Amino acid sequence: MAGNHDIGFGWSIVPEAYERYKTVFGDPNFSLTIANHTFVCIDTLGFSGASESVYYQNADKFLNEFVADESNVFPRILLSHVPLYRPDNSPCGSIRNKPLIKQGSGYQYQNLIVEPLANHILSNIKPVLTLSGDDHDDCIFTHTLLADGVETEYPEHSIATFSWLQGNIFPGFALLSLNPDTQGIRDSSAHALRTCSLPPQLKIYNWYITLLLISVFGCFVMGLWRAFVTGKTVGETQRKKEDDAVDRSISVKFAASCALRGLANGCWLFGEVLIVLLNEIRLKETFEKYSKTPHKIRTREVFAVLDEIIPQLGVFGPLVTIIKDELFQSVFSKTLTSCEVEPFVERVPFFSIAGRVDEARHVTGLVSEEAEKANDSLAELQQRVRFRDHDLQILYKKNMALKQDITDYQLKQETLLSKIKALEDQCHKYELEKGESAYYYSAKEDSLKHEIEKLQVTKTTLAQKNAIIDKLTVFKTAYNDASSSALDEIEKNKTELIVDSIGMVEYDIYQAERLQEQFAEILNYQMDDFELALSQLRKKKEILVGVVINETERDASYMLEVSRIDSFGKLILAAARAGGRVP
Repeated sequence: MAGNHDIGFGWSIVPEAYERYKTVFGDPNFSLTIANHTFVCIDTLGFSGASESVYYQNADKFLNEFVADESNVFPRILLSHVPLYRPDNSPCGSIRNKPLIKQGSGYQYQNLIVEPLANHILSNIKPVLTLSGDDHDDCIFTHTLLADGVETEYPEHSIATFSWLQGNIFPGFALLSLNPDTQGIRDSSAHALRTCSLPPQLKIYNWYITLLLISVFGCFVMGLWRAFVTGKTVGETQRKKEDDAVDRSISVKFAASCALRGLANGCWLFGEVLIVLLNEIRLKETFEKYSKTPHKIRTREVFAVLDEIIPQLGVFGPLVTIIKDELFQSVFSKTLTSCEVEPFVERVPFFSIAGRVDEARHVTGLVSEEAEKANDSLAELQQRVRFRDHDLQILYKKNMALKQDITDYQLKQETLLSKIKALEDQCHKYELEKGESAYYYSAKEDSLKHEIEKLQVTKTTLAQKNAIIDKLTVFKTAYNDASSSALDEIEKNKTELIVDSIGMVEYDIYQAERLQEQFAEILNYQMDDFELALSQLRKKKEILVGVVINETERDASYMLEVSRIDSFGKLILAAARAGGRVP
């Protein structure tokens, strides 16, 4: 899991460090399933940056895809380097040693994930446990979120650092146990977390220092005791040889000098041990910082340590100096270069020169290979250019042909548009003529209806005349019967016929009745023919309107029929008027 010391934090993530971490360890956003538990690691460092950054988008995309994946049915354990948001000075449990966590931020660090982002992650992942670090000390906190009126708890455990150099003198770790028999994604009974504390490393070092002081004091006492005993023996021997001529004070002074010499030897020994430890630490730090070998800084530090320890070697110093000088001449060339330490000039090692030569050869080889590849690529490109030129010529010809076709099509289009315009004008003209014809036909039809109404009135008048004729016929029949009886009597009596005025009137009445009857029959027949012709004309007009023919011919035919019917109607009206004048 990536930390802020690996790639940075939020707005200050180092792109090179991010890519290096991704290349060596993989994507910071991932998930894996162990014992029917899904561990979800989210890059909360990149997720805390700006929404338009690629690191934020990577984390957001991973979160959305994980939530949309319906195959994630096991309990989820969330992994985050930085602890999730909680109020300042929230309790962390009894196992915490440092002060409580407060929100704070600086260059490439932030103590807590902000509240909106923390709630967003928890509401989507819904973990049964959240494990975090960064704070370097244990902290147990339970987050509570309210959703749809229901409060849900999400426990989080921040794990202590494993090293006492990270500001916690009580380092530790945690042991997570998983039970594969799970019941849904919210089953929190299938795991157990136990915190384990390491011994306080600083106290161990305190014991080391204490024991070292005791050892130094023991060495001092031992030297003092040895000096005192040795001095006493020498004093007795001298007294025996010189017959006790020398004063006993010599033995006391010698014992004191021996004690001081023992103390000096103990301090010197402690100093040598300290120098050895310091040089060893110095070399280890250099080797860890520059792990690649051979390296000129590693070699320079080795010779610097030799220069420091040679004066402490005593009789072996000259020999080691000769060996060091020979090694120096074998390792370093006479070529000078600048350096970062005094005297700011140093000799370049042979392996550096050899590395540069190899690198130059490698670069030369790469350049040659690149040149060959470039030549091959150039030849291939030239061949492609020739093919493209040929294709372009073909396309140019096709383009010219298409342009000509387009020109022809445009001319045809203009011709068609002119024809369409003429047809539209003709249609408009026909529409106008059709409107005028419809108006004319409507007026003519109204005139015919008026004439029909007049004929109906004439027919009614004729009916009344017929009624009068019927009455005159009855009167005539009665009169004829009387006349016939009178004529018979005259014939019988063979009297002379005398024509008087009354007889003439009767004869005229008889002739009028005969003419009236004949005229009435003829008029009735003519009226029937007129109505039949009028109905046929109406049907013909309806048929002609539905059939697409020349409107001029249709109007001429219709007007001819109308004129014929009109003359026929006038004839009937004249006959009717003439019949009306019959007495």
